[in-house]
Amino acid sequence: MARFEGLTQWSSLGNFESFLVVGSVSAVIAVHFGWAFLHPEPLLELEPEVLSSRPLIFRLPQLLNAAECAELISLGKPQLTASLTGAAETSPSSPDGWRNSSTVTLDGGAHPLVARLRRRMSVAARLQPSHAEPLQLARYMPGEQYGLHLDVDPLGAVPRYATMLVYLNDGFGGGHTVFPRVGRGGGGTLKPLQKLAAAGGDELLWRELGRAREFCASESVLRVPPRRGDALLFFTLGRDATVDWDLAHGGCPPTSGAKWVAQQWWTLDPAQAQPPEDGAAAPLPAAKGGEALARHASARALERMRAEMRGEG
Repeated sequence: MARFEGLTQWSSLGNFESFLVVGSVSAVIAVHFGWAFLHPEPLLELEPEVLSSRPLIFRLPQLLNAAECAELISLGKPQLTASLTGAAETSPSSPDGWRNSSTVTLDGGAHPLVARLRRRMSVAARLQPSHAEPLQLARYMPGEQYGLHLDVDPLGAVPRYATMLVYLNDGFGGGHTVFPRVGRGGGGTLKPLQKLAAAGGDELLWRELGRAREFCASESVLRVPPRRGDALLFFTLGRDATVDWDLAHGGCPPTSGAKWVAQQWWTLDPAQAQPPEDGAAAPLPAAKGGEALARHASARALERMRAEMRGEG
């Protein structure tokens, strides 16, 4: 349980639906996982908005202010490189434009602002800072997108359990974050990905994931408009450490101007984490990507992850 040092069981909170009524985001998160991080710093005064109860998706308004957003963009812009894809983010962006943005990973040890904002993100999410991966920024120019994907590898090679996206600017056209399995009036219009993967393997799965731009124009699914400083928070693993396939999402292309977003993930893999106070002397861990839903990785990795979540490790 060393990997979960600083976590405690919350066993008497009841079901999370009751907390949705009173709007306690920390209680909802705690019940979702069965535990919560007890942070020594005061909790942030936020008014989270529940965008979806199943799967859990929250919007945290104005987590960053305008000056902080501008400074992050200023830090990241000179270091941008073409976004990578694949289970280890080692493949060039796909020629068909599935992911054709530019990204940069920022070192919290080299930039005090980055370390401070990453701590704030963990406090806001009520998650363990030592599980946080390095902060990544992404820039999308008009027409650039990030196709439908999960932030976790279903076979366990990329054991991310939570994602926070922070919009660093607005005032451009398009650029929504779309969740096509989350419908406005019930279920979304994207086919169940887990069933597709089981029935037809990669071919059926990737054919469905190729519908990203169709959903970017749809009014029947959850599309979150970018607002500078707002954060999206969602959980890619459930309480039993199983992948929530309904959290497949995509970054829609801006139609005018550049879109900037900060991406913070929390992982169960200590080799991929970088606590906010880590210095620049230590090399940054490679930012693994969970974009590919069907990667041939060891199933034993997922079993080890589940055992640790159950307290058996």
